[in-house]
Amino acid sequence: MPCGGRAVVPGCGFGNDAEKLATRRFDVTALDVSRSAIEWCGKKHSETSVQDEVQDLFRLPEAYREAFDVVVEVYTLQAIPLPERSAGFGPMADCVAPGGVLFAVVRGRNDGDRVDGDGPPYRGDQPGGMRRI
Repeated sequence: MPCGGRAVVPGCGFGNDAEKLATRRFDVTALDVSRSAIEWCGKKHSETSVQDEVQDLFRLPEAYREAFDVVVEVYTLQAIPLPERSAGFGPMADCVAPGGVLFAVVRGRNDGDRVDGDGPPYRGDQPGGMRRI
């Protein structure tokens, strides 16, 4: 992964991934739809350069279009049920600047593995699951 540039972490939760990117000299924006998660980011990482924002992945500001060198997605899309999950790929990919990288961390499974329950996390191999962009 490159060092430096602009990075965004949609669905940042408590901000650990965003903080790690900041240590690699990225100018980081951490997003979550949960106001309480963003409040916890501020408490947990009180001395930080990360910009924490309450944002809805499906309604991101136009200024985010092609604005980030790195987009880091960790289990966010797998936590969204179909059909909404499929709609999440576009806004996330739209954030990637030309020549940038979308880095997604998803839960894998082997063929034949039993999957308990309906999720989340939802399987990435379902219709509308994870795909290369």
